[in-house]
Amino acid sequence: MAEQWPKRRRSLFRLPNPNSPAEHRELGNVALHVALLTPRRGRPYLLRFINHYLKLGPPFSAALLEHYVAGSGTAYDLGSIPDEWKAWIVKWTKAKPGRHHLDPYNMQPFILDLKNSLGHFDVVVSDIGRGDVKRYEIEKDSYHFGFTRNDKDRRGQHGLELPSSWSDVDVRDLRSYLPTTTYRNPGGFDEGFEIRNVHGRWTVFVPQEVAAREGKPFRVYGSFETNLTPEEVKHRGG
Repeated sequence: MAEQWPKRRRSLFRLPNPNSPAEHRELGNVALHVALLTPRRGRPYLLRFINHYLKLGPPFSAALLEHYVAGSGTAYDLGSIPDEWKAWIVKWTKAKPGRHHLDPYNMQPFILDLKNSLGHFDVVVSDIGRGDVKRYEIEKDSYHFGFTRNDKDRRGQHGLELPSSWSDVDVRDLRSYLPTTTYRNPGGFDEGFEIRNVHGRWTVFVPQEVAAREGKPFRVYGSFETNLTPEEVKHRGG
């Protein structure tokens, strides 16, 4: 009788059948486990690769997330502030000296990168004795992924809006690869990786437990000086 060779195990890393959503999700689960096992120092590079391939996030959003998962906890200097951010900050602080708490979620115009990277943050405006020029100091005490207690409406979920250039087909394809693992949010509900349309924007939601445990909170700061006035911003259509 001929010797029977053992059946070869199916590789977890083979390309999935494009017509099989179940196999896509299996690959997504494997990718999640690989990402969670990647050493901290390698995670920023993994995120950079994913962002380059999928074009998930704009510059500051991606950079801050990379710094978070690297796990150093050191303060992050925003460096050169985009002109679009400057005009938005001048508009909502009205260039008045003092501390201002700003909310990119509900203050127009909506700037995707500003909301995804800083969320709520403070700006301290001060005169610097050079005519109409003022200094604007951006402060965020902690970049982290927290939760809301007794969150019946699930308002504390963490999401990342996809670029407007993404088509419904792109969204469908990404959704087919999302992991199926579910987690318990400390706010009192179960959640997993999902994509939903929120206020007309496709948004990828990541479980709080995954986001919180895979990085280390850090302080964010930055500054700029300008003589731009709220009136000039309004004249420009900002």
